[in-house]
Amino acid sequence: MAKTITGIDHLGVVGADMAANQAAYERMGFMVTEPRPLMGIDGDGNEVELGQHSQHFVFGSTYVELTGVVDPKKGSHVGDFLKRYEGLHIVCFAAADAEVAGTALRAHGIAAPPVMESARFVYYGDTGTARFRWFPLPQDATPEGLICVVQHVNPELVFQDVVMNHPNGAQAVVEVTLCSETPDVACATYQKILGVPPTDLPFGHVLDCGEARVIVVDRAGLAAHYPGVTPPAMPSLPAFAVGVADLAHTAMYLRGVGVPFTEDTDRLWVAPEYGGGTVVEFRALD
Repeated sequence: MAKTITGIDHLGVVGADMAANQAAYERMGFMVTEPRPLMGIDGDGNEVELGQHSQHFVFGSTYVELTGVVDPKKGSHVGDFLKRYEGLHIVCFAAADAEVAGTALRAHGIAAPPVMESARFVYYGDTGTARFRWFPLPQDATPEGLICVVQHVNPELVFQDVVMNHPNGAQAVVEVTLCSETPDVACATYQKILGVPPTDLPFGHVLDCGEARVIVVDRAGLAAHYPGVTPPAMPSLPAFAVGVADLAHTAMYLRGVGVPFTEDTDRLWVAPEYGGGTVVEFRALD
């Protein structure tokens, strides 16, 4: 299929205690924005609160969202996911045109719903309302989390230099890990979504989008890749990775603030108990 998905736009970590998650990620050296309400757009074009707050750490063209439910009565996107576990639940893939992406997915057997609109106010730098056109993929196809496709209407509001100075040296989201009892089925689904075939790794499979990639593992593969880590549920999204300019600097920073980590030759990673329920990996950019 033609590639209408260009990579990972953002990931979302869902927690019951947003203040605790903010503290955890700030301790790891991420510059985290303050929490603000996430807004939907009603049929008349008016903004409506979704009962969900979110905050972010932002890179050049990707970001990670820390989010939580503040009013369960307002139809938040993440309430049911939070009942499963606290941690990484959201993967939003980037598309230049959400309508075109939805049409392409439907042509390949994935029942993408109509495109919706949402918004959030950006209060840092050049302030204004960031708007998005997006849709979630059906849960029967992607049961591991809230998997979405998003188009930025005005990306210049989200990706501003003023929020990109991370003390740990992080510069981009480069990877997300999916854990499944049926990894071959998951790989086939993500091949349709991303328009790229999986290739084998010693501990699982990878679908490479270019600047970011999706890793698919089973329980044994997760344990091989992150020794001592078990999935929070099955299926699930147990880990993500960010690229850094200088891995030695990142290691020195984490040691300085007392965040424990495991170090390999080309990466280091922080265990789920220090990352709001998810493994956070740091890897040197090429």
